[in-house]
Amino acid sequence: MNRVVHYNALVSVLQLHNGYYHWVTERLPALCLVVSLFLKSDSEAMLLVDLSFHGSTVANAWCLEYLEMLGIPPERIIKYDPTVVYSCDILYVTSPIPAYSTHRGLLHLVRQYFLSAALASSLSPLIKFNNNNQQHRMMLIDRTGSKVRRSSTWVGLQQHLSRQYPSWSIDIVALHHMTAKEQIQLFQVVDVIVGVHGAGLANVMWCRPKVTTVVEIVTVNPPQVRHLFWHLATSLDLKYCPIHVMSSWNDPVVKMDVHHLVRRLSQVMEADMYR
Repeated sequence: MNRVVHYNALVSVLQLHNGYYHWVTERLPALCLVVSLFLKSDSEAMLLVDLSFHGSTVANAWCLEYLEMLGIPPERIIKYDPTVVYSCDILYVTSPIPAYSTHRGLLHLVRQYFLSAALASSLSPLIKFNNNNQQHRMMLIDRTGSKVRRSSTWVGLQQHLSRQYPSWSIDIVALHHMTAKEQIQLFQVVDVIVGVHGAGLANVMWCRPKVTTVVEIVTVNPPQVRHLFWHLATSLDLKYCPIHVMSSWNDPVVKMDVHHLVRRLSQVMEADMYR
């Protein structure tokens, strides 16, 4: 029999989907709404939130860091446990945030909350580029920490583009080693983001509107989620460029033609240089 835990007041932001992309684009909007509406106005209200995903029992460090940036003290946070039945006298909830198509107004609300918190501190020493004096910066997102959709072409692509565009700093970056604040700071200073469809691209939330170009390597399936980074980028006034490849969603390594990528990315870089 499940254990029952009672509270005077609960603020719930639980939703069906989880993982980094869903946390950034769905959970953070809900958190931004409830902080000002409920948590600050009701001193007894406790926040019920999912902090560990995919069967893990350990809270994700980046979840806790985002909550800290929102100013929510640890003693008011309840880590959701699916084996517990939660009861309360007063329950606060927001309307559900649609998966994959969050309203642009909520996305801008998230930027407003978190950019000021992340950019108020000094730039992390982890945010390094091949040449800090370069005028333009491109980042290739490394998915070595993932089981699927990794790339074996980033090094070759980096070498080709660096020879062709010596005025650019072109870097391969593994995001899974970085804190949430470091990822926010990093995506604020890059001109072109290149990544295979995956959760790391959720960080385009922090890019500069009308400046940054998001280049997504799009696999052939599944079709129902192939629009989501287009939606995120265009909602935030970012330039978006898809490059379609004939690899599957579940392929361990995405097959890409380096020369084709060089041609497509050269067009993006030329447009960025002369904007």
